[in-house]
Amino acid sequence: MALYINGKRVNPIVSILSTVAFVAMLVAAFVFLLPLIGGLIVVALLAILGLIGYGFYYRWRHGDPLENLRKKMAEQAQQEAYGSMNARPSTQKETPREFEKSGVRRKTEVEDAVVVDEVRRRPRSDL
Repeated sequence: MALYINGKRVNPIVSILSTVAFVAMLVAAFVFLLPLIGGLIVVALLAILGLIGYGFYYRWRHGDPLENLRKKMAEQAQQEAYGSMNARPSTQKETPREFEKSGVRRKTEVEDAVVVDEVRRRPRSDL
């Protein structure tokens, strides 16, 4: 029995065969792309294994990074505590404005400086 879509007669066998052909094309495309997909998966797995291997090497070479960070922080805390105990009290109070300016611009004072006038040279006309 024929189907009518938009006024045109459509044979159900033709529609079923066209659907089967379309699915077969999708399966064939997937099968032909399997080596490419597999290659990409292998490359991704190798990259992940490389990162894992580098992590093992880094830990073997440099130790546990979190433990090293804890040691550094403990050493800094000890140095700050030791430095604050042995520090002399400052004779001048440093205002926040001076603190902000420190390191930005240095003012150099020169004693016994001589002022020299700048002499402009005349361009040579014989060249």
